[in-house]
Amino acid sequence: MKKLLSVLLSAVMLALCLTACGESNNNIPSKSALSENEQTKDSKVENNIADNSSKSVLSENEQAIDSKVENSIADNSSKTVLSENEQAIDSKAENNIADNNTDKEYVKPLNNYIKSLESRDAELFVDSVTPKGPLATVGALSENSPKNQYQNRLNKLINKYGDDFDISYEIINITEMTSNETLGLVDKGYTLKVNFTVSGSKEKGSITKTVKALYSGGKWCLGSAPSLTA
Repeated sequence: MKKLLSVLLSAVMLALCLTACGESNNNIPSKSALSENEQTKDSKVENNIADNSSKSVLSENEQAIDSKVENSIADNSSKTVLSENEQAIDSKAENNIADNNTDKEYVKPLNNYIKSLESRDAELFVDSVTPKGPLATVGALSENSPKNQYQNRLNKLINKYGDDFDISYEIINITEMTSNETLGLVDKGYTLKVNFTVSGSKEKGSITKTVKALYSGGKWCLGSAPSLTA
C-alpha cells in the first residue's frame, strides 16, 4: 500500500513538472519568431537608412538647383551692368568724337551755314553749300539755287521762332563716307548726325538732321542746306 501511494505521488509530481515545463516552453519565443522580428527590425532600419539617403540626395539636388539659380541671377545682373557700362562708354565716345571734331575743316561749312542765317548773310550761306570741282557741275544743274534756298530757310525760321532766333547745335555722330557713297565726285566726305536747337521770342525747338560734309576741288561744303523748321 505504501509503495502504491509512493508510485502515485511520484506520478503526480512528474505530471506537475511536465505541466510546468510545458508552460515555460510556451512562454519562450521560438527561434523562428525571433528571426522574423529581427528581419522586421532590420527591414525598418534599412528603410530608415534609405529614406535618410533619399532625403540627403534631394537636399543636395535642391542645393545644386538653388546654386544654379543664384549663379544665373548673378550672371544676368553682371551682364546688365556690363551692358549699361558699355552703353555709357559708347555714348561718351560719341560725345568725345563730336566735341573733338567741332573745329575740324569739314565742320566749318556747318558753322558758316548757321552763322549766315543768324546774321542774314546770303553770300556766306551760298558759299557754305556751293562745291567746287566735279561736284560743282552737278550742283549747277539744280533748279533750286542756293540763293532761293537761303531766303526760304530764313523766312521759315523767322515765322516759327521770331526775328531774334538763335541757333546752336551738337554733333551726335560722325561717319566717314565710303567711295560708293561719294560716287567718285568728291575726294572725301563725312556724314554728320546733328541735333539743332533754335530759340526765339516765339518759341524754342529742337530737330535732328543728317548733314553731309563734302570735300571737292580743295574746298569743304555742305551737300545740302538742311531745313531747321521741319
